[in-house]
Amino acid sequence: VWDLGEPINVRKEGIEDIMTEVQRAVNSMSFFVQMPHAIVVEVNGDQATAHTTLNEMGRALDGKSGMFILAMYTDNLIRQNGSWLFTQRTYKVFYFDGSAPQGKTFTSNAG
Repeated sequence: VWDLGEPINVRKEGIEDIMTEVQRAVNSMSFFVQMPHAIVVEVNGDQATAHTTLNEMGRALDGKSGMFILAMYTDNLIRQNGSWLFTQRTYKVFYFDGSAPQGKTFTSNAG
């Protein structure tokens, strides 16, 4: 489950629906950068909870809108056959600006 709360208000279940939404969102941007910070993981046997703060920025293909977001993911994970898997990923936005960033992008510097 991928739960994107307010102001995005999207909830997807299953890997195919989640990946379709990720591709749709990324493909709607002329550039998009997501910077995760301060990942905190609490493990309890074969279950874990993780918290990740995020800074995201992007500009829509039309150049008229975009985003600057400060948010946090809260993740529930399980260990299955030696691998950690997401069971739910909840996204909470603390700050949202939907205007188009005006700066210049340097795609040659992208990793």
